[in-house]
Formats: sequence, C-alpha cells, structure tokens
Amino acid sequence: MTLGALSGTIDVDVLNGSGAYGIGAGMAATGTNRNLVIGGDVSGTVTATAAGGNRAYGLYARQDLSIGGGVSGVVSATAGLSDAAGIYSLEGSVRGASSFSPLVVTGSVLATATGASAGILSWDAMNC
Repeated sequence: MTLGALSGTIDVDVLNGSGAYGIGAGMAATGTNRNLVIGGDVSGTVTATAAGGNRAYGLYARQDLSIGGGVSGVVSATAGLSDAAGIYSLEGSVRGASSFSPLVVTGSVLATATGASAGILSWDAMNC
C-alpha cells in the first residue's frame, strides 16, 4: 500500500474485542502488497484503540514499513490487554524513504497496554 502525506485524523476504536489498526497493510498472511509506504510526512494524528482486547497498532505493515517524510504528528495505540505498538512491522523493517535513510520522528509515537507494548516495533532491521 502506498500513500502520500497524512495530515488529517484517523481514529479507530474497537470497543469489545481485538484488532484495531489505524492504517494496516498486508493483513492477510499471504498475498501481495504487504508493505506500507508513506511517501510524505505524517503530520496529523493516527490513533488505534482496542479497549477491551489485544492488538492495537497505529501504523502496521506485514512486511516493510517506510515513512519518507518522517513523523511530526502523533501516532498512538492503546490495548486494554496486550500487544500495542504505535508503528509496527510484523515481518519486515521500519525505516525512512529507503533502507539507507532513517525514519525521523520529531512528533510522538506512543503505545499503552496492560501487557506488551512498544512505540516502534520491528521484526527485522530498524533504521530510526
């Protein structure tokens, strides 16, 4: 999935259950288009809340997640139980515009859960 800049508000709330994704790419375990590429800046607000469950992710990619313009806004995730991450790459890397450029964060990336949580989480390399 390829997007430009994000300057507005995305707010996802799952009141009873699990699985809140502000923006999610590659939700299925197989298939194509499992990367999330944001070409510009994330200057707005992305919020994902799974109040009664697990798995809340602000920005999620099954594979690589890149943000070319950095994060100057707010990306947050809250899970009532476990597994919350503001920015999360399940099987790939987190980076800026390329594997050689870092993801620049001048805003806020937040995660809150009763169990495991991380502001930025990556299975593979992280260039931040």
